Amino acid sequence: MTPRERVLRTLAHEQTDIVPYTIEITQPVDEALVAHYGSPAYRERIVQHYAVLSPGFTGVAETLPDGTFRDVFGGRWEAKNILHQLEYGLKEPSLEALLWPDVSKEEYYQPLREAAAKMPGRFTIAAFAFGLFERSWGMRGMNNILMDMACEPAFCDQLYDRITEMNLVMLEKMCDTAVDAVGFTDDLGSQKGLIMGPIYWRRYLKPRMSTLIGYIKSRGKFAYLHTCGDNTDIMDDLVDMGLDIFNPLQPEPWDIFTIKRRYGKYLTFDGGISSQSALQFGTADEVRNEVQRCLRELGKGGGYIAGPNKPLLPGTPIENAVALIETLTNQ
Repeated sequence: MTPRERVLRTLAHEQTDIVPYTIEITQPVDEALVAHYGSPAYRERIVQHYAVLSPGFTGVAETLPDGTFRDVFGGRWEAKNILHQLEYGLKEPSLEALLWPDVSKEEYYQPLREAAAKMPGRFTIAAFAFGLFERSWGMRGMNNILMDMACEPAFCDQLYDRITEMNLVMLEKMCDTAVDAVGFTDDLGSQKGLIMGPIYWRRYLKPRMSTLIGYIKSRGKFAYLHTCGDNTDIMDDLVDMGLDIFNPLQPEPWDIFTIKRRYGKYLTFDGGISSQSALQFGTADEVRNEVQRCLRELGKGGGYIAGPNKPLLPGTPIENAVALIETLTNQ
């Protein structure tokens, strides 16, 4: 059974011979693993069951002398381990005179096509960052967009409609490629619930997200969504909207085993292995136990792709990284 066949079967909510998995590894941890194993050959043992491929549109307009960059909407960012917003571009709740980028350029999607063609045995996902909510706060700033949702409904409708139009162009191009799933990232949750709350999510984001997911499904692709945090309040909505793959399944903000039992017939969950506790701060035995429980309980009946919720980050104890790899590859 190829990695792609395994993922397709788990998406059909069928038991697989082993639970499909993917392990992303940052360069410092990879170097430590090469030293531990004595050779880069350890990588050959890891079966990366899927790959997430991104279009070439990044939204970067220019890199500034201080190393920060400005996006196409006028915002300024600092890129470290994650993006840090230093300045937002849309100072007022108005779209007047705002220039929108042309995201239909073929040059943005040809590398995606070429990459997908080189992975015939793997399940491939085409996804762009900054979906609806992420793009809106990237343009207005987090505090401002949350205030806009409460105080500027006409502006929010105009803004989210325009972002949706832009996203549909990107989705159309991505669906034209030979990938299995298409989607986007749109972090909606904090570790204590939805950032904007379910009322505003349903008012502004749900109808537009339904349009995006509906388009993906109409093109015969699986629909993929990355949203961190506790998304309990909208799980029923996501099922009703036709979502297929939910990433990441973080154990810190909610009970992932209850979530899998409740929604595992409808959604395929990706992740489940904590990047914030056991992998960073636990023992090797604790990592093994956590991974084994995820494989045993979340993998039952399909609908699950195992893996850490973040790449193995710098500072991950080598014995914990080894315990993760050995447990997943020796199923």
